[in-house]
Amino acid sequence: YIRNAWVDLNSMLASVSWNNENNLLKFNFLHGVQHSGITWEGISAEQMAKDRRYNPAGEYVDSNGKVCYYDNDSDNYSQNHYQLIHVARLNDALTLSTTLNYTGGKGYYEAYKDKKVDYINRKSSAADNFAGASNLKYRDEKTEAIFNLAYSRYYGHHFGELIWRQGQVDYGPEKPWYDNSSVKSDFSTFARLERKMWERLSVYADLQFRHVNYSMKGPDDDGTKLDSVYVWNFFNPKAGASYDLGEAGTVYASVAIGHKEPSRADLKDAVANGTKVYPETMADYEVGYRFASPQFSASANIYLMEYDNQLVTTGRFTPSGYLIKENVKRSYRRGIELVAAYQPAEWFRLDANATLSTNKIVIDGGLKDLALSPAAIASGVATFKIAKRLELATTVKFVGKQYIDNTGSEAKTLPRYTVVSQSASFSFSKNVKLSIFVDNLLNKKYVADAWAYGDEVGYYPQAPRNGMVKLSFAF
Repeated sequence: YIRNAWVDLNSMLASVSWNNENNLLKFNFLHGVQHSGITWEGISAEQMAKDRRYNPAGEYVDSNGKVCYYDNDSDNYSQNHYQLIHVARLNDALTLSTTLNYTGGKGYYEAYKDKKVDYINRKSSAADNFAGASNLKYRDEKTEAIFNLAYSRYYGHHFGELIWRQGQVDYGPEKPWYDNSSVKSDFSTFARLERKMWERLSVYADLQFRHVNYSMKGPDDDGTKLDSVYVWNFFNPKAGASYDLGEAGTVYASVAIGHKEPSRADLKDAVANGTKVYPETMADYEVGYRFASPQFSASANIYLMEYDNQLVTTGRFTPSGYLIKENVKRSYRRGIELVAAYQPAEWFRLDANATLSTNKIVIDGGLKDLALSPAAIASGVATFKIAKRLELATTVKFVGKQYIDNTGSEAKTLPRYTVVSQSASFSFSKNVKLSIFVDNLLNKKYVADAWAYGDEVGYYPQAPRNGMVKLSFAF
């Protein structure tokens, strides 16, 4: 919809497997290539009022005063996944599964910068990730037990080049403008025990330990020396119970403690600003109810997520389009999740879900709303099976008001919006299917995302009515 919002994607999946009575051996290869235009800069309210399709990426003024756009302002990445999976049935109660994985990727984004001295930069990255996991599972009529070991090691390399600049440039393939690397190792062990205590009561407990080591070395694109080492040890327990009410449904409850480490972007931002960033800790309490019958199903889940040092979005993006996060000492996310489905006839079905929540930062003076955390999200789908091969579906999605940053300023909010979409699919045969999608059927003008930095706000206007045609073949 907006200028330069093009994309060229290619992907492939190949799989081969062998099995006998007690063993399965499977190899998967996944390949993907992505090329897309840069669209993450956003536009001001004034620019949006003038032209919703405007995108400043790659814009410059030539020597004649004419506004031009660099035609290769783009993001490019390719990635390969190699997976080897072995599952062994040791006896009627024991199963051992092992997975080995390698993921390799490389890419770059290229951008024209219209500054006092114009230049074109190319920021490149390459990554290699090696991972392995083994899972032993025991199961009988009343007990299920799982023990898991996993390890991964990630190598990342980031560097940038000024491939053109007005006047002489001393940077190029032989002398990068910046060059840094990172290594992350992640070891975890996990045990779970679930026991059917009585005919209708089941209880379970999970215990996980994680050891994470992350190091960065070398200068970043702003000259900041990233040299640093981080070591974290996390213990994540969880326990819960469920009670079968028979035809009346099931009730359940759980409590869990979880930890999450900062991302590379979070750590870089902290180093550049001379601050510290910490892992977040979450205590999650949940109770719920679910019901299912031949025509109707429903569930309700109440959650209380209490955070210490939650890594919350600040409303700002890095120059590469990543959300910048920071710690807030006390915060919470509390709400209820509702899901329902009703099928009174074979030709008609209704599905609906909604999340109603309150998401706050706790400060001395009271409470502030968490950024990009709407208090209400809901969607509904009505599906009509017109004929044996023809199916229509109407989807309605609602997103409530949300704050762009954590200041609680009414001037930095995204208004609520409702979007209606329509789809139709026709099956020519068991293996050939044609689908037509129309998004934003009512042609609403709305904004789904934005950023804020000080008093400056950048918006991402969404496309008006648009469509897509999909033809799928199954072999």
